[in-house]
Amino acid sequence: MSILIDDLSLSLQRVALTKSIAFVYLIDDIFDVVGTLDELTIFTEAVNKWDYAAIDTLPDYMKMCYRALLDTTNGIGREIYKSHGYDPIDSLKTSWGSLCNAPYGSEWFASGDLPTTAKYLEMESVATILRLWDDLGSARMSIKMVEMDHTWSATGPSRLINGASTRPCH
Repeated sequence: MSILIDDLSLSLQRVALTKSIAFVYLIDDIFDVVGTLDELTIFTEAVNKWDYAAIDTLPDYMKMCYRALLDTTNGIGREIYKSHGYDPIDSLKTSWGSLCNAPYGSEWFASGDLPTTAKYLEMESVATILRLWDDLGSARMSIKMVEMDHTWSATGPSRLINGASTRPCH
């Protein structure tokens, strides 16, 4: 993480990371505060489809968020591809889908089955946030690794953040 903060040449990566974090907070608020269980299900289906046509199925207050999520994430993917030759869009789509597929707070409250703190922290959403963060920065780091004659994995960029491996999303 210190490389991302200290390196002046990584300004675009910091902007992309900031946008992604803002979406995590926005979507979390929609899930925890505003959305009904039915609306959240429709939103999750739309994110999993990753198709602008799905906007028509969403409640009005979700439409702007969904369009901005697709526009921003697709734009970040294009920039990474142009700069580094790695297209992260499939991984980013999967990560956003995993974040939305995690159990909803409203689902827990409706069922009365609230998770313990330990169970909550074990859930996919924590790994997904780290995975989004990793995908946004790993293309740049992978290029640096290749330039330093490190081995390039056949499966794509490294899944390491400061030496800690993130769990792949399902």
